[in-house]
Amino acid sequence: MASTQKGWGELRSLATGERWDLRPEDLSIVRALAAGLPEHDADKHRELNAAAKRGWAVQATSTVDAHVRQRVEALERHFAWCRSALPPTAHEAVLAGHSARRHTHRGFAQRSALPETIARRAALVGTEPKRVLVLGDDDLSSLALLELGHHVTVLEIDEAIVSLTRRLARADASLELLTYDLREPLPPALNSAFDAFFADPVSGPGALRLFIARGLAALAPGGRGFVCVSEAGAASFAAVARELTVEVSEQYTDFNHYYAPDYTLAFHTSDLAIIRPRADTTLRPRPDEPFLPRGLTTEDHFPTTPASRYVFKNIDPGTSQIIHLDTMIRVLERTGRLNVVERSYFEDGGVRSYLMHTGQGGAVLVRLLPNDKVGELFVSPADSVLEEALVVVLLGVIGIAGTVVETQRVRGSSVYTMV
Repeated sequence: MASTQKGWGELRSLATGERWDLRPEDLSIVRALAAGLPEHDADKHRELNAAAKRGWAVQATSTVDAHVRQRVEALERHFAWCRSALPPTAHEAVLAGHSARRHTHRGFAQRSALPETIARRAALVGTEPKRVLVLGDDDLSSLALLELGHHVTVLEIDEAIVSLTRRLARADASLELLTYDLREPLPPALNSAFDAFFADPVSGPGALRLFIARGLAALAPGGRGFVCVSEAGAASFAAVARELTVEVSEQYTDFNHYYAPDYTLAFHTSDLAIIRPRADTTLRPRPDEPFLPRGLTTEDHFPTTPASRYVFKNIDPGTSQIIHLDTMIRVLERTGRLNVVERSYFEDGGVRSYLMHTGQGGAVLVRLLPNDKVGELFVSPADSVLEEALVVVLLGVIGIAGTVVETQRVRGSSVYTMV
């Protein structure tokens, strides 16, 4: 399985757990391999043959990986009660698609819902053929919708997802795939053209406003939007719904189940809200204008009892760099005290963030605010041994001059103030 973002990537063997860091020059070939290449194409590229020698690629008669399929099916057994009423062809199409996928793009905050979830979403559209717009399709919702006879248009920024979907869809499917950045104005031909839209954005207010406004602009009279809303993002969703003046006609609690790139269940679920425009609905942004929100790939979070939070003050802006933090984190991994199954780096408004998923629902987030000379560490669930090691790492990276002078416990969190 490959995970990449701009200038960086990682390969992981699902069979052994072994990991390889990718160089920038490796990224294009790994993304091509993840999409699946015909044998005659592989013979044309020395890079492909070299990748095969390194164990990154093998010849196969099918793009569906039986091992991946078994892992996904094992996760779905946790929700066997959801599967009895699934449209079987829709579920099978998405399951096969997920079993063929070998790449995630961390820069786009991709995290897939389980195939059973995707099939249940698609079933809500109904059996009569409809025009459906999918805003971002990293979980391959389009495959389920196509199996149910709908006419589907996908707007997707990740070219690897576009390529994979095109390869997996039936030749006779009514499918239009557009490589498109939602921050750009909506193509005029899509205005008021659809009976329904699907969106599963991250839960921050900027992303919710952008996806909902674009989806509403694309709805024909009487159309509906299906929007996924996490628990942490519920307040932001409600605020955006009020701002745009939309009707939330139905909301299904904990409808969506997700999994991580290491094929473990994600620690969160999300609701599915069905929204409809009203006569006084206001689109902000308008469909003909670009929109560049801050925090587009940043999730809303809320404090929970088992999580720990550390605050460091008077940090050294010069040494507070993600590259230094990443080096120290990898040293800590080699000691066996930290197991990172997925990591992402991003910078937004001067805030440098390093997010790690540690398996079994665990997560670690480091936020560096050099302009304010402040650093934060979040560990969920709380783990005193891991936290102690991470604090030592942070102290080595951010160059704090001083000692701990105060310890507070708030909702089970630790707050360390450094002076």
